[in-house]
Amino acid sequence: ALFLARHLEGVAAVVAIPCVGDAEYLQQQMSRVDAASGDRREFPAILDMPPTRPFGVPDPALLEVWETVRAAGLEVDLLYAPRAWEVLLQACDAQHRLVRGKKILYVHSGGLEGVGTMLARYRRQGYCS
Repeated sequence: ALFLARHLEGVAAVVAIPCVGDAEYLQQQMSRVDAASGDRREFPAILDMPPTRPFGVPDPALLEVWETVRAAGLEVDLLYAPRAWEVLLQACDAQHRLVRGKKILYVHSGGLEGVGTMLARYRRQGYCS
């Protein structure tokens, strides 16, 4: 998101969604990368909506989001994408200023290799069969 924001400034708004930690943690991470890569101080907006969820912990609400996204025909990971889509969908429902009236392009930057492992974790927790 940081590098997209740098290169798309004036062309498109880039929004980052914290999937690990909160908005403050994401800003700290991007500030470190920025300092090590030119210190341009061009950051994406950060979209964070409650509830904050512990990273990597199977959560039935996130499984439901993942299933909804899959039913719409998108293949995404089961670790980062459900939280990103949860926030994005909440923001759309709430008409958040960062998404209201805008066309949205979701950039999936994760892999799909871990989906089977995450599904197994959800099954062991009894969240799916």
